[in-house]
Amino acid sequence: MLNLFTYIILIISSTCWAMGDGVYQIEIIAFENVEPSYVGAQQWPQKAIELNKKEALAVDESSIDVRTILEESRILNKSVELITQSAGHEIIYSSAWTQYLEDDKQNPPVHFIGGRYKVGESWEIEGLVAVRPIRNLFHTKVDLIFRKQTNEGLKEFRVAQSGRMKARESYYFDHPVVGCIMLITPYTQE
Repeated sequence: MLNLFTYIILIISSTCWAMGDGVYQIEIIAFENVEPSYVGAQQWPQKAIELNKKEALAVDESSIDVRTILEESRILNKSVELITQSAGHEIIYSSAWTQYLEDDKQNPPVHFIGGRYKVGESWEIEGLVAVRPIRNLFHTKVDLIFRKQTNEGLKEFRVAQSGRMKARESYYFDHPVVGCIMLITPYTQE
């Protein structure tokens, strides 16, 4: 039989670690490694496969499901500043939004598009972010396409990775040409 102290500890720990349903702030920074040797060092396909956007939500200020977070309220602003100051990297895209996530459910992915400039008919970067909270972890999938005009013509680089993240810990999705930092935190209204 559990004593009262053990029972209280179990209740407190379960409420601290289980995130559950709720609104979360999701932030993403995509940046380019501008070292020219990375682009030419490997063989890259000319064209990436299209993203599957049919179930995706758009980041929109007027949306009920996914709302844009103003730049001054973003947690990763210091990271953006540090990347901007580094000689070998340039920010391609930085965004933050709120999203209601149901625990242990595959929530709809969020579709984002943007960048520093347009490349042909498309923007420089386009991607999908899917988040599934399970207890104290977030199962995340990032699938993005980075378009770059090179001497050999237009090239598309794809980052399609998944991982497990903890709340309030930034996570790095690695690629030789384009990197991505992501952060998920429970959303609190200021």
